[in-house]
Amino acid sequence: MKEYIYAFIPKSVLTDNRLTSLEKLLLIHIVSLCKNKDYCWATNGGFCDIYKVSRQTISKSINNLTKLGYLRNDYDKFKVNGEKRKIFLSDTFKLEIKSIKDYFNTGIQNNFTR
Repeated sequence: MKEYIYAFIPKSVLTDNRLTSLEKLLLIHIVSLCKNKDYCWATNGGFCDIYKVSRQTISKSINNLTKLGYLRNDYDKFKVNGEKRKIFLSDTFKLEIKSIKDYFNTGIQNNFTR
């Protein structure tokens, strides 16, 4: 069975020149992983395996997404391995995504004018 990753992403993310292509892909991936629990605990190593880049590259990308206000990271120094970090969407970014979802739930007729 094939796995699919999908997420609602504002066009502003795709046109944000401060983000690399990898950071845009990573953000889409993280948004998709946050659907069920409102956070994800994917490790840098896991992302490295998928995107075929170094841990340092993933770390820099996640840090940049955090610095630019797309993500929020929580660290628990008492947990081990992958459970140490939880990646959340920032509140501002989450609201932006929610407004997109609300727009798509209005029905096709409401989205078109005659």
